[in-house]
Amino acid sequence: MERLISGGALALGCLLACSAATAAPPAPQYTTDDIVKTFQAPPASAAPAPTGECEKKGMVTGDDGVCEPSKDTRGFSLPTRANPSGASRGAAPSARPQPVSLPARPAAPRVQPKRDLLITFKTGSSELTDQAQSNAQVFAQALANPALAGGKFEIAGYTDSTGAADRNMTLSQQRADSVMSYLVAHGVDPARLSAKGYGANDFAVPSQPTAAQNRRVEARRIE
Repeated sequence: MERLISGGALALGCLLACSAATAAPPAPQYTTDDIVKTFQAPPASAAPAPTGECEKKGMVTGDDGVCEPSKDTRGFSLPTRANPSGASRGAAPSARPQPVSLPARPAAPRVQPKRDLLITFKTGSSELTDQAQSNAQVFAQALANPALAGGKFEIAGYTDSTGAADRNMTLSQQRADSVMSYLVAHGVDPARLSAKGYGANDFAVPSQPTAAQNRRVEARRIE
């Protein structure tokens, strides 16, 4: 009888262990297409047609908001009342003033896209949970897509406001490093990645500094 009980217990233990070992990992919370759509470069497009009132008149808007002649027409001469042709009688025509070239206004910097990778960690550590590994693996697969070829990304770690600031900074860096290591282990070229911890800063939910959403890892395209 004891042998039967022992054998049954052993079989049950083996069954439970085998079931746990073969349990499917959690499904990722986004797809590779989601990542590609977030980070792919926008297609090149023609310059938009002028829409301002000055531009509609063939002019440009000055720094003070007043319409000014475009650089191609600046320097034109107006005829005088005495001579509609614009030249004084008996005098040689003056040289036509050259158009004034104004320095081009610097283009506004392009806002680089970023995305919360929905990475979670085991309590008080930088070890990725099973769900985090599933999500990070999808991100790694997306970086192999030709649409993101050559793109470089920063892996940014954040914490909530709980705890000492120096501890949070250290923990956020460790978690960013952990995600980067996981991505490299799954085929991402380390030259395309950098990891940086930001601690308890730039909260996702500014009104609730201790909210769980603030404990996050973001991917940000930097090139």
